[in-house]
Amino acid sequence: MNTKVVTGIIKLAYVHIFEPYSIVESVEPRYSTTIIISKCDAETLEPINRFIEEVNRYCNIKTLLRDGDLERPEDPLYKFSYFLNVNSKNKPGIVDSNVNTIIEPIEVKNGSYAKVSFNLYTYDSNSNKGIAASLNNIQLIEGFPLISCRNCVY
Repeated sequence: MNTKVVTGIIKLAYVHIFEPYSIVESVEPRYSTTIIISKCDAETLEPINRFIEEVNRYCNIKTLLRDGDLERPEDPLYKFSYFLNVNSKNKPGIVDSNVNTIIEPIEVKNGSYAKVSFNLYTYDSNSNKGIAASLNNIQLIEGFPLISCRNCVY
């Protein structure tokens, strides 16, 4: 079971999209980033939540969507947001706001805006079951989009 998700405008953190990275030497390096999604972004959250609900109909397994207000309350980057980690063995396609391919590494900071595509899938490995996300493509968005709702301001 898997499903493809294309986000609205989200924020990035822990960005390793130009070179694979691993914090642990014995683990194969991967391209990865954390996707921070506003709690008001119903369009992005809907397919993720639908996938989680569908999987949990059959078994209750570890989910990948985490609450920034609960897990990172001191970090303003995660305020009024959910977050999840995505990674891939293969380099993601990376384009700019005008859909021009970015080949040379550029500085992408925590809090940079982007749209991201990824696949959600289930795994069952060594008695460990859960939901994970495989990184596909990233569109980096320059500037500071104003996205707002009752409780959230990006």
